Amino acid sequence: MALSEIDPVKYQCGCVNSIFELRENLKDIDFVVKLLQEHGVISREHNCGRCDNSCQLDTKRWVWRCQKKVTIGNQKAKKCNYSVSVYKGGWLSNAKVKAGDNLFFSGVYLDKIFSYELIHREIGWTNKTIVGWSTFIREVLENYCELVRKPIGGPGLTVEIDESKFGKRRYHKGVRVDAQWVFGGICRETREFFAVPVETRDRETLLALIKKYVVPGSTIISDCWKSYNCLGTEGFDHLTVNHTFNFVDPETGAHTNTIKRQWRSYKEWVPKVGRKKYYFRGYLARFYFFSRWKSLVDRYHHFLLAVAALYPPTN
Repeated sequence: MALSEIDPVKYQCGCVNSIFELRENLKDIDFVVKLLQEHGVISREHNCGRCDNSCQLDTKRWVWRCQKKVTIGNQKAKKCNYSVSVYKGGWLSNAKVKAGDNLFFSGVYLDKIFSYELIHREIGWTNKTIVGWSTFIREVLENYCELVRKPIGGPGLTVEIDESKFGKRRYHKGVRVDAQWVFGGICRETREFFAVPVETRDRETLLALIKKYVVPGSTIISDCWKSYNCLGTEGFDHLTVNHTFNFVDPETGAHTNTIKRQWRSYKEWVPKVGRKKYYFRGYLARFYFFSRWKSLVDRYHHFLLAVAALYPPTN
């Protein structure tokens, strides 16, 4: 199933309203099968790779199994016994954890109560397993952002852009962390936004991202960083504010206060300790996903659709 804007309330797909309700429902194997099939994480049907007969789903072993009797030459008819994993080619392919536990963990990760202690207590996963599956979920969210994110702004609309350093220490005190520069923008009128980790803040890097994420003809407001000096000749109306003297330009009224506030929200979602630079796209994607879908039922529904989009099952 492709990503869509389906209303999860009208679309009876088995999504739940709380993590505790999900935990109880996942004890029912029929619920698990319906949840995965309705979202396209596993196939609804599968044809035998030998005789092309329609296979039956064996939920004890989570395989598609062919029960058709076949005759080869003069031999007595016997069952085909072809079988293939339900998860082959999909998200849970080669997974060493139970489907129900994985679905519960995904729900906890998509809820604001996520904690290692909760996972330890409920499903007994080790820290290594938690870290591994957290990485897989961030990968799904990153792909989701790439699929649904559209350029922001447009003629008559204002986009504030800025860069922010995540992980800098005040007065050289505190625990050392991997610092990461992030470039982003937000449209004042629509509140749509983007944020991308960057290694350098040179003109070539930032201009390429601006052209990718901001609609030509937009009014762009930035500080006086030299990499932005070319925007007026690249199809944008460009206003600046010099933060050395003012937070709001006294002549044009230009300011970047909106994107500055957005940075504070972003940084609340980035782990204070144990964070890695190569996970930053995932951290930012999680914030974008939570901002787009406010309730657990919405997040869980669209997450499973995103799983199926990234890892379509083999039919």
